[in-house]
Amino acid sequence: MATADDSAGAHRFLRHWLHQSLIRPDLKNAGLDAGFQSTAILLIVGAVTMPAVCYLSAWKPAFRNLFFIPAISVTVGIALFVWRIINL
Repeated sequence: MATADDSAGAHRFLRHWLHQSLIRPDLKNAGLDAGFQSTAILLIVGAVTMPAVCYLSAWKPAFRNLFFIPAISVTVGIALFVWRIINL
């Protein structure tokens, strides 16, 4: 039968596990502490601008000229990510 101490211990374990793995991942131990900030920014720019440019292009065809922004940001972001992973 579970006691109050068992459930408190389980709660502490779960809270510690969530904090370590989800809220504050320790990237230094994984060797991923530096070099991914620019990759993340480029991929976020691509994720935000791709639907915006697609929507605007459907509204006015002149916005098709802006397609290079999400295309280049995603391409460079993925290339930087692969380069960083290969050079770990």
